[in-house]
Amino acid sequence: MPTAPSTETIYVRVPESTKAAAKDYAEANGMTLTGAISELLDRGLESVENEESVARLQAQLGAKDLQLKQTEARMHGLQALSTTPLGVCGSCKSVITAVDVLVHGKCPKGHALRAPNAADKPAGSGLDANQSLILIGAVGLLLGALALSGG
Repeated sequence: MPTAPSTETIYVRVPESTKAAAKDYAEANGMTLTGAISELLDRGLESVENEESVARLQAQLGAKDLQLKQTEARMHGLQALSTTPLGVCGSCKSVITAVDVLVHGKCPKGHALRAPNAADKPAGSGLDANQSLILIGAVGLLLGALALSGG
């Protein structure tokens, strides 16, 4: 088989195991031994050239893994905060959590959680004890969430 003008012949001594592995690769891929060795050598040289790029990608992956672990820890913290009792429902005395206040707007038994209507109370009466606890708990939850988010 004549060689192409852009090819060179290299004579190299290799261990028998390397030659056997190259033969196996050639047979598995329907190639000549010379073609297999040439391809494997090209691929090996390419991987050496790309080592820096691979190292950079591995470092980026490590940073993303760390960021994911930190985010998961924050999520667990937020989950714990979300189930913290803030008070009790004025109607049924069920325990009210941050999720009930911020997400559902009602107690676990379905009673609406709403701010007092100014028309229902005399001027200057303010919040009752349960409403104050819910407000303080909600503010605490928001501050805890801010702290967990790293802000």
